[in-house]
Amino acid sequence: SIRFGAFLGSFSAVYKFVLCILRRIRNTDDGTNSLIAGALAGLSLAFESSSRRETWALYSFVRSLECLFNYLVEQGYIKKIKYGEVLLFAFCASFLMTCHAYEPEVLDKGYSKFLTRFASLKPNDGLFLELWREGYRRRWEAARAAKLATSG
Repeated sequence: SIRFGAFLGSFSAVYKFVLCILRRIRNTDDGTNSLIAGALAGLSLAFESSSRRETWALYSFVRSLECLFNYLVEQGYIKKIKYGEVLLFAFCASFLMTCHAYEPEVLDKGYSKFLTRFASLKPNDGLFLELWREGYRRRWEAARAAKLATSG
């Protein structure tokens, strides 16, 4: 789509432009330049639809955690864990799959369809998931009602 092209093109162009300008102005090439350039490039999300912005936010959050993890290892704040970035990705992926299983309406419909295809769900699996979600919602509402009854 044109929106996606505008977003991707402007993101890359703004990031590189600001990064080059900051290198010349500050006469240094450090993480601060990248942080400022990335923040300004992030404004190009305005070209995307609001529903896709949420998907990009999820994607960016996971990548930010990975960058933070690598930075903390590099600076010596935490010890290097063998396959640590893979474990972090698996944790984040499990969070998204849990959201998909229990509360699929919080995810973008396209992303939810992708997760369904990714998980290789069969038609009967969808029925099982719906029954599972309904049971989860009933238990959640019952627990919430019980908590309100005891506190009020």
